[in-house]
Amino acid sequence: MADEIGAFTWTSFYQELADKLVLYRDRQEELISILETLRGKKLTITPFEDKDETGRRFALTIIDPFTFFGTFNRRIETNTRVAILRELKSIFDLSADAPSDFTGIPVLDPRNSWFLVWSHLRKATDVPQLWDVFDKALLPNAMQNIEFARGFDAAVQIRNVDINLTMGLFWIRPFTFLSFDSNNRKFLNIKLPREGLSFEFYRTTLERIKAERDEDFPHISRSAWLAGNEPVVGTTHGTPSVAKPKTAVPIQGASQYSVAAMLAEGVFLDARRIEEALHRWKTKKNLILQGPPGVGKTFVAAKLAYALLEERKSSRVEVVQFHPSFAYEDFVRGYRPTVEAGKFELMDGPLRKICKRADNDPEQKYVLLIDEINRANLSQVFGELLMLLESDKRGANYSVTPLYPAQEEEKFHVPENLFFIGTMNIADRSLALVDFALRRRFAFLTLEPNYGLPFRTWLEERGMNSLLTEKIVQRMTALNSQISNDSFLGSAYQVGHSFFCPPGDDFSELGDQWYREVIETEIEPLLQEYWFDKRENAKSATDALLA
Repeated sequence: MADEIGAFTWTSFYQELADKLVLYRDRQEELISILETLRGKKLTITPFEDKDETGRRFALTIIDPFTFFGTFNRRIETNTRVAILRELKSIFDLSADAPSDFTGIPVLDPRNSWFLVWSHLRKATDVPQLWDVFDKALLPNAMQNIEFARGFDAAVQIRNVDINLTMGLFWIRPFTFLSFDSNNRKFLNIKLPREGLSFEFYRTTLERIKAERDEDFPHISRSAWLAGNEPVVGTTHGTPSVAKPKTAVPIQGASQYSVAAMLAEGVFLDARRIEEALHRWKTKKNLILQGPPGVGKTFVAAKLAYALLEERKSSRVEVVQFHPSFAYEDFVRGYRPTVEAGKFELMDGPLRKICKRADNDPEQKYVLLIDEINRANLSQVFGELLMLLESDKRGANYSVTPLYPAQEEEKFHVPENLFFIGTMNIADRSLALVDFALRRRFAFLTLEPNYGLPFRTWLEERGMNSLLTEKIVQRMTALNSQISNDSFLGSAYQVGHSFFCPPGDDFSELGDQWYREVIETEIEPLLQEYWFDKRENAKSATDALLA
């Protein structure tokens, strides 16, 4: 395949930068200072704050070279990425031109772009070991060097590293190393060993790939991306990138969807937890997201639905919202008035409709999303279909006679390829508890407020002032601590982060006035409802938020 014009301009720059960076092993605070300088120039840089076991935050004083590279190899705007590298070219006095494309480069999740972990989780040897393997990787014969092999095996054992090490090695020596990111593994049929990645496995796999393919590693990485994604303007891995205005996280093609896309779009859950939720959902067929107000239950449910389908396909997702007067006739089937006065017609509800679509398309997954699932009388709404929700009672072999048959001896079943997901508010006192008959048929995932690093990073990457972000984080964390410690409320009544996740991708114009409006029109009324019999608590909590 012929190269696109201007493709792979990053390879020389990245290699030269790595050669300069290795000289900073004993000058790590200078590297952090360089990154903070870039932040001062309004460039999107990962917040470099450490944290201890108490949650206290303080300035990071150590950094590994791969984390430094990760600041511009994350899902950020292409024009921001280019601007960062132009600054680094000047700072490090590099002779190579700043890249004009990022063809074939795999990137990190912007919410987890460090190769090191918090201070209380980090071993004293972690950062030195990452510098060791970085240093040895720059040797001309690194793959034959026993010290590099030992350094590789030590580094992949560091918490938060593992496969990411291969990505970092590819950045600094793209013609020697290949990333084992998910795209490349799928494209090249790489099956990771159960006991974990090792240098020996990495070496022998690279030898196999070289023997099988007549391409260098950057071209292979580009081919892997193209094989699994529709090329679009602004992609960060694959085809040459063109800046896309006001798109904070350009990702894959319009229809394809993955866990990475969920994280990029503001789902503040750990990737592993999302994978576990998807696994349980696939096994159980039914999943409920529960949590206090403002944690994004409906938002996350919709994203999980697309991740289950592995594409953004709204035609295979049916959404319905339950309410106290919702009944079997609304959900399944019932007689409804027609335009002709005095006449009624038997009409299917959303459940019957999506079951028919799923039955007619058995090779594809379908999702029924039930918002506010516990606002209705569930036994009444599901009726005789309650049994059919069970994962082992799906398909034509398990059918029941519907309450309103359209013809004699009609049977009804729930297709195996239909998945249910519901959302449930656990703080509303007016809602009934889900009965055990329904509860045992669903897996449950509890969402909690998340004002941590992923939330902060997501806001700042969209231009929100860091002082405003810090105010939100500190004050809402303090409020939720107060609520959790209240014996009449508890953690189920905490206030979620979605109150502070405005629409759009540019938050640079939002300031204290916007914050005050959110508190006064959304948070304060909620607190008054929480403490309806203790108005002084609601007032003092609101005053603390507005101080």
